[in-house]
Amino acid sequence: MKAHRDWFDPAAEEAEIEDYTWHCNRHTFASRLAMAGENLVTIATLMGHRTIEMTMRYAHLSPTHNRKWSVS
Repeated sequence: MKAHRDWFDPAAEEAEIEDYTWHCNRHTFASRLAMAGENLVTIATLMGHRTIEMTMRYAHLSPTHNRKWSVS
């Protein structure tokens, strides 16, 4: 199996997508799980993280999601 850099980076370049890397996919994956209500331990396990702190770096929520749940 090829590494993501062998196929993802050339595909993004060919599509003329700027400022988008493979790690953007990981951030999206973690954030969407968090917004769907999944707990951080599960997200950490799925992402292969050893610490919750690392998972929290990836699993930030969208501003829209944060506003939806904020208390006024």
